[in-house]
Amino acid sequence: MRTPANASWAVRIGTLLFSALFALGFGAGGFFVGLKPVYQTFAAAWEVRSWQSVSAQVLETQLDSHRDSEGTETYAVRVRYRYQVGLQTFESQRVGLDADGHRDNVGDWHAQWHRRLQAALSSGQSVTAWVNPQQPAQALLDPHIRWPMLVFRLPFALVFTGVGVAAGWVFLRALRGQSAQAAAPDAAAGLQRMGRSARQSAGMLWFFALFWCGLSFPIAGLLWTQDVPWVAKAFLLLFVLVGMGLLTWAARQTRLAWRHADTAVALRPSTPRAGEPLEVSLHLPARALRGGAQQPRVLRLAQYRVADSGSGESSRLVEHLEQQVQPLPLPDGSARLVARFTVPDDAPTHGARRSGERVDWRLELMRESGGVELSQDVAVQGSSTLSANDRFALRSDWNRERPVSMAGEGAGLSDWPAQAGTVETADYRGLEFSQTGSRWVAALLLLPFAVLLFLWAQEWAPRLALPQRWTAWPLWGMGVLLALILHRATRRWRVLVHDQGLAVQRVSWLWSQQYCLAPSALEHLSTKLNYSASTGGGAMQEYHAVLAREADGAKARRITPGVAGEGGAQAVAQWLQGAWHDRAGRFTPGQGRSLQSGHSRPRWGWLLWAALMATLVLGARGA
Repeated sequence: MRTPANASWAVRIGTLLFSALFALGFGAGGFFVGLKPVYQTFAAAWEVRSWQSVSAQVLETQLDSHRDSEGTETYAVRVRYRYQVGLQTFESQRVGLDADGHRDNVGDWHAQWHRRLQAALSSGQSVTAWVNPQQPAQALLDPHIRWPMLVFRLPFALVFTGVGVAAGWVFLRALRGQSAQAAAPDAAAGLQRMGRSARQSAGMLWFFALFWCGLSFPIAGLLWTQDVPWVAKAFLLLFVLVGMGLLTWAARQTRLAWRHADTAVALRPSTPRAGEPLEVSLHLPARALRGGAQQPRVLRLAQYRVADSGSGESSRLVEHLEQQVQPLPLPDGSARLVARFTVPDDAPTHGARRSGERVDWRLELMRESGGVELSQDVAVQGSSTLSANDRFALRSDWNRERPVSMAGEGAGLSDWPAQAGTVETADYRGLEFSQTGSRWVAALLLLPFAVLLFLWAQEWAPRLALPQRWTAWPLWGMGVLLALILHRATRRWRVLVHDQGLAVQRVSWLWSQQYCLAPSALEHLSTKLNYSASTGGGAMQEYHAVLAREADGAKARRITPGVAGEGGAQAVAQWLQGAWHDRAGRFTPGQGRSLQSGHSRPRWGWLLWAALMATLVLGARGA
C-alpha cells in the first residue's frame, strides 16, 4: 500500500485510521498473547536452571475447570505443598514456569500433573520440588518448558506481530506522505529510481511467507509431537515444504531488490505521448550486471489491462515493444542501456479505463529466461482523439472464432505449445496434452481429504461398529473426494488422427470418453479463446482451443484443451491437418485393423477406488 504525495486528505485520513486500527489491534494481540508469554517462558526457564531439588509433601490438590459462554472448557491444576530448606519450612502453590497458573486446554499437562499429585497425596509419598537457593520461598514442581503451549503461542507472536508491524509501517508512510527518497536521485538528469517494484514484491513475499510459516510450522510441530496418523504428519510436511519454498523465494527477491536499489531510469520526453518517439536511458549499478556489462539486455515497453473491479486484481499483457540493447560500460563499473521506442498511435493514457479495465504502461527489464526482472510505470499520455474500437477488449475475443488455414511445410513450429506432445503408432498419429491444471485440482482436493481422514481415524471410526462405518457421512465425503482426486490426477487428453478421421479421447483411471469426427472436420478447423490465467510475472496468459465441425454451418466441437497463445492453437490445428495429409489414402480400414468408435464408460480405476475405500473402513483403528 502506498500513499502518493498528492493524495487527498480524505484518502490519507482513511489510510491512517485503517492502518492504526490494525497496528493497535494486531500489535497488542501479538504482544500480550504471543511475544510477552513466550519471553516470560524462556526467561523463567533460564532462571530456574540453577535451582536445587528438594522433597516436598503434597497437602492438597484439585483440577480447576471453567466453561465459557461458547462452551470452551479450560483447566488449571491447583496444589499446595510443603518443603524444607535447612531448618526452615516453606509452602508453595506454583506448579510450572507460569507463576500465575493460568487456565488453558492445550494438551493434557494439567490433567497429568493432577493425577500425579493426587496419587502422591493419597499414598503419602513425596514429590520433587525445585527451590531457588537465593530465595528459598520460591519453588516449583515442573522446571521444563511446555513445548505444545509454546508452539500454540508462536503464531500470535509471529503472525499477529508481523501484521501489526506492517500496519504500523503503512501508518508512518501515510503520515509522512510519499518519501522524498523515492524521488529521483539525480533531478538534473531526470533520473528516477526503478527498484521500487522489486522492493514491494520482496516485502509482500516476506509478509506472506512469515504469515504462512507462522501458522503452518507451529501447527506441524504441535501435531508431530502427538499421536496422530502418519498420513496426517506426512500431509503437514507439505505445508512445511511450501513455507520453506516461500522463504527461499522471498530471500531471492530481497537479493534482487538489493541489486537494483540504485537502478535508475530517464525518459525523454519525460511524458511520452501516443504516436511519438520515446528514448529510455536505464542506469544499472555494478552489482546489477550479472555476467558483466558485455551481455546484451532486453528492454520492453508493455501495455497491460488490469481487471480491478472485483475483490482483487488480475492483469494481462496485451501489447509490447521490445528492443535488445548492448550495455555501455561506465568508469565506475556501472552501465547504461539506451533504447528507443515509438508509442503506438492508439495508445490509451496510463491509468485510463478501456472496456472496463485499467490501462497500465510499464517499462520492463527482461531476464535472459524471458521473465520480467524489473518494471516501472510509465505515464503515457494517450491521443486526444478516442477510438471507438478497442482492439484489446477482452469480451470481443470470447466468442470470436478464427479459421485455420491449411498447413504448409513447417507451419506454426515457432509457436508450438509446450503442453502438446506427439504420439504415433501403426494405427494413428496424434497429440497428447499435459493436464497441469487438472493435477493442481487433485493436489488441492488432498487438503479436505486429509482433514476428513484425520477426523475419521481419530473421532468417528473408533466409536462405530463396522456396519455403521459404511453409512457414516464422513466416509462418503472421503469417497467422493478420493474419486475426484484419482480422476483428476490421472486424466489425459488426446487427439488422434487415424484412418477414419479424428478421435478425441479424455481418459482417466475412472472414466473413458471418446467421440469421433469424419475427415471433413479437418477442413473446418478454427481457434477460439478458451480462458485466461495469470502467469508468474503477473500478466494474463490467453489459452485458445481448437474447434472442429464436419461441414459449414454444423455445430462446432472442441477437440483440444486450452493451449498457450492463439499461435499455439493455430500450430496444433495445422499439425493435425498435416497428420491427416500424411495418412490419407495410405491405409484402408479392414480385417486386422480396429475401427474407432465413440463411447463413454467406466474404467478399471473404480476397482482401485473400491479397494481403497474398503481398506479405509476395515483398517481404521482396530477393525
